[in-house]
Amino acid sequence: MPCLGMLALISLSTVTISCSGSDDDKTQQPTVNLALTAFSPATGVAGSNIEITGTGFGDDQSKVTVKFNNVVAANIVYFSATRIIVEAPAAATGTISVIVGDKTQSFTNNFTYVNEIDVTAKILNPSFEENIDALPASWYVSHTGMAWQTVNTDGDATKTGANITGIWHPGIPDYQLSQSIDGLDNGRYRVTCNLFVGANAVGSRLTTQRLFAANKSTLFGAQSNYSGANLAILESLGEQVSFAGLTQTVSDTGPFVEVVVTDVEVTNGSLTFGIRTNGTGNAAGFNFSAMQPGSGWFKVDNFHLYYLGR
Repeated sequence: MPCLGMLALISLSTVTISCSGSDDDKTQQPTVNLALTAFSPATGVAGSNIEITGTGFGDDQSKVTVKFNNVVAANIVYFSATRIIVEAPAAATGTISVIVGDKTQSFTNNFTYVNEIDVTAKILNPSFEENIDALPASWYVSHTGMAWQTVNTDGDATKTGANITGIWHPGIPDYQLSQSIDGLDNGRYRVTCNLFVGANAVGSRLTTQRLFAANKSTLFGAQSNYSGANLAILESLGEQVSFAGLTQTVSDTGPFVEVVVTDVEVTNGSLTFGIRTNGTGNAAGFNFSAMQPGSGWFKVDNFHLYYLGR
């Protein structure tokens, strides 16, 4: 019996030691050091999504802070132990730092802020270099069967590339040439194009030729070129109007001059933009009684799109 008692004690002792060793294994897990690998892109505007890769970010986002030149990035879009996507805050060019608990690491290279990012690559066929002698590829046209509305080479040296497009018709209707883009970052945008409006030897053919983006539009001429009644119709159509202040030339080929619509707000990732015009065949109530045949015509080229941030 004494021997059996001794064996029981030894067995119990062995079991106790084994359990104690298991607890130590659970509480002494190795930790991953905080380290930064890379960030991209290297430049952007306030509101740009910046991806940061590294190790040791952990699994608790509440313990992680990202700073751009000591300004906290309030919106973390994506988080994991090795990857963070964050919106760049409004700050000055400087270093990006990641803080996890009481540990801080900073990149040695700066993130550079810019005023705008050229995202023209999102526009399909922006200078109408496709579909010569046909309707412009990848663009919506509200009316077909116009006397002239195809892609062609009929522009002077101020055009970009080989081709331009536009419209001419004896009684131009409420006409729209446009493109819609999806998948944009939300925020503010600037849209530009090179637009030409020409008079003839008899008189003006300026009506409402304008660049538009979402609910904003910029008319080709100065405010004094438009009647209050016609401007009121544009406002009733939901357009916020501004004026480029440009002058017609007695020409059929140019010059093409830049027209801009800026601070266009995108909230759902989508933007529609292009050219609108109304001639003597309009149904919206515009009065162009003194206009010449073909009034409202235009030629256009070289669209650009820029992201301005949030």
